[in-house]
Amino acid sequence: MKVKSTMKKNTRARKRMWIILSIITVIVIVAGFLVFVLLNKQGVFDNNQSQQDSGLNNSSNNNDSNNMYDENEKHINDPQTKPENQSSQINGFITSKNVLENYLMLRIQINELLPEGNCLLELSGNGNLVTKTSEIINSATSSSCYGFDIPLSELSNGIWQVKITIKSGDRIGIISGDVTI
Repeated sequence: MKVKSTMKKNTRARKRMWIILSIITVIVIVAGFLVFVLLNKQGVFDNNQSQQDSGLNNSSNNNDSNNMYDENEKHINDPQTKPENQSSQINGFITSKNVLENYLMLRIQINELLPEGNCLLELSGNGNLVTKTSEIINSATSSSCYGFDIPLSELSNGIWQVKITIKSGDRIGIISGDVTI
């Protein structure tokens, strides 16, 4: 009798342990998926995609004008563009300029955590002006513009001047550069 009751207890304990481990595994998988969705929504994974990977590379655009850190970009923390009152200036830079799936994708990093605000994109080229706005989103230690996905149908081939105006409360910052379509 003791052997049977001990075996039943061991079987129940194993079954209970298996159920607990299964529940923990499901919780970890769901939490990981939710973190991935949140990060993907913030555009974290967009920065690593290059124009060459997209298969939409224009043959006339094989120069390095779309590199992540373009030498022609003017950052607002450059000595030539620093304001006298640096504390009210918002600093940032363009982290990504890619053509992917018929869109020009621009991603902007802000070098501080901002409580609120928005980003205004102005693209000018070939006598045309395209404007878009996005909200500021926060990560643990910095902010970024939600991102800009401009349909290529709104842009013609050539060099476009990029100007991003970041506003948060009474503070402002301007990031500029160029991109070749």
